[in-house]
Amino acid sequence: MCATHDVTDIESQKLLSSYLHSIGSLLHFVEDISLRDFIILSPQWAVDAVYSVISDTSVKVNQGRFNQAFIDRVWHNYAPSEQTNLLQLMKKDNFEICYPLANDSHTYITPQLLPDTAPIYDFDTNDTLKFRFRYQFMPDGIMARLIVRLNEYIQDSLVWNRGVVIEDNGCLAQIIEEDSMEGKIIDIQINGNAHHRKFLLHTIRNEIESIHHKWFKNIKSEAMIPCNCSRCSGSEKPHYFAYTVLQRYRQKAKDTIECPISIEDLNVLLLLEGLFLKKESRDEKTLTKNEYNIHIQNLKEATMGNGNINFGNVGGNVGDITGGDKNVNSNNTTDKSISIGGNNTGIANMGNNNTITQTITTTNNDLKDLLEKLQVEANNVVEALPTEEAKESFKEDMETFMEKTQDNKLDKYFKVSKEGLLEATEAVGEVGIRAMGYIKQIVGLLG
Repeated sequence: MCATHDVTDIESQKLLSSYLHSIGSLLHFVEDISLRDFIILSPQWAVDAVYSVISDTSVKVNQGRFNQAFIDRVWHNYAPSEQTNLLQLMKKDNFEICYPLANDSHTYITPQLLPDTAPIYDFDTNDTLKFRFRYQFMPDGIMARLIVRLNEYIQDSLVWNRGVVIEDNGCLAQIIEEDSMEGKIIDIQINGNAHHRKFLLHTIRNEIESIHHKWFKNIKSEAMIPCNCSRCSGSEKPHYFAYTVLQRYRQKAKDTIECPISIEDLNVLLLLEGLFLKKESRDEKTLTKNEYNIHIQNLKEATMGNGNINFGNVGGNVGDITGGDKNVNSNNTTDKSISIGGNNTGIANMGNNNTITQTITTTNNDLKDLLEKLQVEANNVVEALPTEEAKESFKEDMETFMEKTQDNKLDKYFKVSKEGLLEATEAVGEVGIRAMGYIKQIVGLLG
């Protein structure tokens, strides 16, 4: 085709192929390295091959499982190389129909043919992070594709046709497709560390929204946020607010919304902060004008009013700390006990009840010195932050940042915690300047 129309350069050929793929004239998955040289001129040929697998009664009887011997039998008219490519086509990132078992890469699971009944398992629903997607009409295939995408996180084979339990970084998430009075929903509950489960929810939400965009562009769905009032907090059936409604409240500079169950007024921003990462829910660029003014005023009151922070008598030069106790005094005296090196335990009590317990064990003396200084300055940032929520968020970011820094794991958790710390130190003005500088030096040192 390219030769006929005198399309000779590679980039133009890729562009043409991408266009023909997008309109369904052919199939060419150029982003998949293993399929880059596999062009299917008749999409129906691939559809027929895939259908012959998922329509075979033996796969349903075998609870959605099939193996290479089954492929050899069903696709006996296809060449071995075609079998390999077609199987790759069915996996994650392409058709998203099946995935290999973690302990047996030659056995595959087709989620849509899994049993309808959930296996028996224990899941602690107390104090879970809740979220859901609500659908006016939910097409088949969303949950099956989500299971394929999240298959590497599946906990102890806890997966069925309409649900899955996954684990990441010590957090367990239960994701279930259910019927409700208002239509179908995908209900998500996550237990575990309050900070880490936000990341897991972020991953799950991104995958579901990506599935919507890739496969169901015109789908009508609504993200639903659970109420955190005194009646709904901890309840298995809290009231849910539509995310778009909360966004409209923010756009209209309305800071509170009423729970129809308890009739309590709730802070809209805090409803969002309970679920979303800071950059999603509290980026100053997306704050309403009223929220921004309140935010800035709170910071001014915290750093300029009665919060006149000063350093008392610091026993020795901070940069020369090598162990033992150092006292850093503000209006409220806070003891800081820092132990360095070996298996010693380092404890930093940050402000009143805001305590961060960290161990500094790195053998890199430059990094050790910067971490010590950061711990001292972090105390003053905590004291200057205007709300308990902000203080707790800063503490969580400090704990994650210190842990990832010393493990030299510059992963997504490190990146978000770093951004959170920089955001907080910038927000408190002069009080946070030194802490901000130490954070940037640490990042630079780690490369």
